[in-house]
Amino acid sequence: MIALHLFLGLLFLGCGADAPPVNVAKVALAVSPAKLSDCESIEFAELRTTCQVSAAAHAAAMGDDQGAWDACMTVDEGLWRSECHFRAGEELGRSGRVDRALAHCVRAGQFSRNCVTHAGWGMPPIRTVDPLSENALSALLDLEKRVKVILAEARPGVAGEGLDVILSRAWFNLYYGTGITDPRVAREAPGEHGAHARTAFALEAVRLVAPWDKVAPKDTVQQVLALWKGRKKPLVGKPLGERRLGRYVTPIVPEDARDLRHVATFGGGFRMVGESDAEDIVIASLEALFFRETTVAESFRPFLTDKRDRVRWTAGKLFALSAGQGDDAVNAILEGDDQVLSTYVWAALVTVQGPNAILPALSCPIFPDKPCTIVPQPISVSRVRSTIW
Repeated sequence: MIALHLFLGLLFLGCGADAPPVNVAKVALAVSPAKLSDCESIEFAELRTTCQVSAAAHAAAMGDDQGAWDACMTVDEGLWRSECHFRAGEELGRSGRVDRALAHCVRAGQFSRNCVTHAGWGMPPIRTVDPLSENALSALLDLEKRVKVILAEARPGVAGEGLDVILSRAWFNLYYGTGITDPRVAREAPGEHGAHARTAFALEAVRLVAPWDKVAPKDTVQQVLALWKGRKKPLVGKPLGERRLGRYVTPIVPEDARDLRHVATFGGGFRMVGESDAEDIVIASLEALFFRETTVAESFRPFLTDKRDRVRWTAGKLFALSAGQGDDAVNAILEGDDQVLSTYVWAALVTVQGPNAILPALSCPIFPDKPCTIVPQPISVSRVRSTIW
């Protein structure tokens, strides 16, 4: 019936009729199959293909991995089959079937990278595991092993970033919103898990030390550090519901800091990793403060003069993102002698406001080979907030 309506609609359009009896676009977009067999009667190949892709996505969303495979294998090999695997992987990841999701992602061709990141960030928490569970660390180590095996078949460049995203999300799920700040499992995290564990611990620790509906204590970072080192009794708070969202930093990695290790943070951003665990928990705490939507720029000011380079650079980036271009302290950073800090702040502002944003005519260190001819024009805090929040 769908095919007949489409044929009649196209026939009327081809004959120059003023108004076809059927809205062709509406009928085409209405194809939302509950099963693959719904696609068999569609005569037009292009619409049949989109129907098959939709069937795969629907099956995956229902947790039917085999149904998703069956649907994708009916699609001709090429771009649309890649899209089919992308949609299946995305939906399976959202339903918590990570292994099956990634198996589709590695077959998603040019969409593999986005498929892995979507599947990873969509991964829900395991309700039966929290930071106090005896099997918490072993569950995450086992996840790492399985992910590495699957992603070994992926296109070049996908495996490393994919594992980074999966581990970031897995640790985020373990800690954030649980109301638990016991650091023991995070402190035990080995190898690539370490920085992700500290990110997640810091997010939950900051949430309980500095509730969003109150002014953040000036010593928030110090309190998180005390919790991490066991100098302060772990805080216990009310678990969050489904909403576990906050501000996130866009993927800002200036050229002069790309040789330093960064790890994925919630929603697709990156943060620097400290030279030691103690330094890294400070950096993770600063990033967690920014994640907290009510944190103001002044919270980062004390760390703008920190002797530890990576702490100072991180604070500068987050201060700029929180304050906006019109702040005197941001301009002072951009005009300062600390080139990496300046470019880090510059990259943060350019990334958030876009390549055509009006920024001050300073040294433009991120573009050393190009003259700087931009006219200074401060950008208000409210404009920056409306852009990144």
